[in-house]
Amino acid sequence: MGCVLVDIDPALSVNRDNPTGIVDQPQLPRFKAYTNYDNYVGVETWTKIGINNTDYNDQGMFDAVNNRFVAPVDGTYLFGATLMYKVNASTAARMIGRLVLNGTIEVRGSYGEISG
Repeated sequence: MGCVLVDIDPALSVNRDNPTGIVDQPQLPRFKAYTNYDNYVGVETWTKIGINNTDYNDQGMFDAVNNRFVAPVDGTYLFGATLMYKVNASTAARMIGRLVLNGTIEVRGSYGEISG
């Protein structure tokens, strides 16, 4: 039999649904964001992709105006991304993507490349 530790502060609570056993952390920092327009990316240059909308951002951790997630506490965070590109004039186009920390440091393991 397992146990659930609960903080006395309701803002930091962990909830357990007794009938299902599902545990929820309503204050866990999380968001789901996307772009609703085409970002033009020039050849041979790194371009910051604007992410301007959120499907989920209840804790307000993602700032769509500044295109930034600010972690409220030190820890490990999981990020994922899906990228799609359209070819303008060159059929030899390729795309390289990466996540960066604090605007400059490439996050290890986030670099990816595709060519078409």
